[in-house]
Amino acid sequence: MKRIKIQNISPPDKTSVYTRNHYYSIFLASEKTIYFKNEVKAKQFLAETNRLYNSIMHEYNFIYIQLLTEYRTIWFYLDQNFKNDIPVKISDLEKVFDLVIVKSSHSVNGNPFTFQYLIKIYTILHDIALSLRSVMQEKDYYHKIQQIDIFINQLSDIFIKLNSWGKNYPGSVFDVK
Repeated sequence: MKRIKIQNISPPDKTSVYTRNHYYSIFLASEKTIYFKNEVKAKQFLAETNRLYNSIMHEYNFIYIQLLTEYRTIWFYLDQNFKNDIPVKISDLEKVFDLVIVKSSHSVNGNPFTFQYLIKIYTILHDIALSLRSVMQEKDYYHKIQQIDIFINQLSDIFIKLNSWGKNYPGSVFDVK
């Protein structure tokens, strides 16, 4: 089964002049490094991060399936002249779905790549949802707009969960910005 598996924990550097470098650290993204006094807590955080990221990927996949279904449902009703960038976004999304899995475990920079790709998936899905919402509003499919709004809200919740992950984590030494 495909899954995200970030695995990079930086060991402490006791010779460093920076106090934060005296701890185990997990770099997740720009300005998002979590520090731990012991390796066990760092590994526990890494395991929970992998579980969270995989859960988010499943949520993204479910929303993607729903949005793709909605797009294919209205596809016949679109005018020939309708400027449609949704197929390009869908193609991009497929590539990013694959990249997040591959880069998470097969790269030295797997931790930040994974976070960046999860944000990119959010952005593409959000753009697709907004494009669908716009088309449905234009066509007066108000019952469908409500469904798309639910997906937009779910995506926003996932985005908040992803960005707040690691803040005030039990056992961490410093707060994340």
